[in-house]
Amino acid sequence: MSGSGRRGRYGDGVTRRGEDHGGAVPRGRLDKRPAILDAAFDVFSQEGYAAAGVEVIAAKAGVAKHTVYNHFGDKLGLLRAVIAVEAERTAARNLAALDPLRKPDEDVRTVLEQAGFRLLECFNDDRSAALRRLAYAEVSQAPELLDLIQGRSVEAVTELLIAPAVQSDAPGEP
Repeated sequence: MSGSGRRGRYGDGVTRRGEDHGGAVPRGRLDKRPAILDAAFDVFSQEGYAAAGVEVIAAKAGVAKHTVYNHFGDKLGLLRAVIAVEAERTAARNLAALDPLRKPDEDVRTVLEQAGFRLLECFNDDRSAALRRLAYAEVSQAPELLDLIQGRSVEAVTELLIAPAVQSDAPGEP
């Protein structure tokens, strides 16, 4: 593609197979992944990992069974991906709950109480509870699952909580 900034090799605005899509997700492999992950989370949560069938997950996601294997390799690879995605979502919810701590407009005690309450809500929501049950049930088969959940959330929350202390200890600060 030339440096003209026009999409498509021929400058006609048409993106062909193998060319840059300018940020658009091509229909096909990539757009099936979220559907598979959501379906897998639902099926794993309801039936448990051992009882969950890849064919059931594929049907729920609206894809062929081999598509699941093409994306994730095997059932355990799918479980790891599900846990990783859900752990990221959980970490994002936890950070959003703590956002008022960044620059409290009210007194610190009130902000801390509200943040604690929001964290409890995050911890106790159905999806978060299902994620923990799923990971704890399969920890003997894949110990890294707990690290995926705890590591990301704990790391993100810890960074948020210690950042003000680190900034106040910076040279040149009063």
